[in-house]
Amino acid sequence: MSKQAARKALVIMALLLLGVFSLAISGYDASQINHAEAALTQSPRLEIEEQPDTPLLISFVKNNASTAYTPEIQLAILNTSDKPITAYAIRYDVMRKHWERGGLSFANSVLPNSVLRPGESRLQEVGGGEKYSDAVSAIRVSVDFVEFLDGKRWGADSYESGECLDGMRAGGRTASRYLKRILDTEGAAAVVNAVETEIQDIPSPSDRSAKWLQGFRTGIASIRGRIKQAYDNAGLTGVEIALGQPFDALEELKERKGGKGNAPLQ
Repeated sequence: MSKQAARKALVIMALLLLGVFSLAISGYDASQINHAEAALTQSPRLEIEEQPDTPLLISFVKNNASTAYTPEIQLAILNTSDKPITAYAIRYDVMRKHWERGGLSFANSVLPNSVLRPGESRLQEVGGGEKYSDAVSAIRVSVDFVEFLDGKRWGADSYESGECLDGMRAGGRTASRYLKRILDTEGAAAVVNAVETEIQDIPSPSDRSAKWLQGFRTGIASIRGRIKQAYDNAGLTGVEIALGQPFDALEELKERKGGKGNAPLQ
C-alpha cells in the first residue's frame, strides 16, 4: 500500500471513530433531555396514610404541581369527629430517591366562626412553595396534629405544632398587653408607631424550647400584622378594635368562660 493510500485509510478510520463517539454523546444527551422533560410534565402520585382513629379525613382534590420538582397537592379536610376543631396540621413526606420529610401544612382558626365544625370540610394545600433538586415521584400525607375547641389534642405531633401554637398564643398575648399599655397612656397613634419600631424588640423568655420560641415570635408578628391591617382598613379606630380582640378562637372561648373553656360555640 502506498503512503498516500495509507494516509487516506487513517483519515477514514478517524472520521468513523469520531462519528461513533458523536452518536454515543448525542444518545446520552437525548436520554438526559428526555428524562428532564418527563420530570417537567409528570405529576407526583398521592398516598394518604391510613389512620383509623383520626378525627380528620383527608381526600384528594387536585394536583396543582407544574412539575415534579415543585409538588403542590390540594386536599379536602373533613372533620369526622363530634367536636369543633380549632387547629390542625397535615404532614407530608416526599419520595425522591427514598422517602424523606417534606414539611407541614398548619391551620389555626383565628375567629370562632372559622373553626372546623363536625361534618364540615375545607381545602388545604401541601407542598406549595417547595422546590427540589430531584424530581418527586410521590407525596404521602397524614394528619399530624389536631386541637379541639375544648383544648384537647390528638396526633403524633412530630413537628411539635402544639408547642409552637402555645408559643404563638403567648407571643400574641404579650404583644397585645404591650400595645394596650401604649394605647392607654399615649393613644392609638403611638400604637401604630410602636408596631413599626418597637414591638419586634419584645424580649423572649429564656426557659422555653426552640419550637415554643419560634411560635412566640410568630405570635408577635401576627399581632403586628393584624394592627397594621386594621390601621390600613379603618384608621386609628380600627387599631383600638383590633387590640380588643383575642389572639384566636380558643383564646376567645377561654375569655368568654373566664379562662375555663369547654363550652359550645354560641
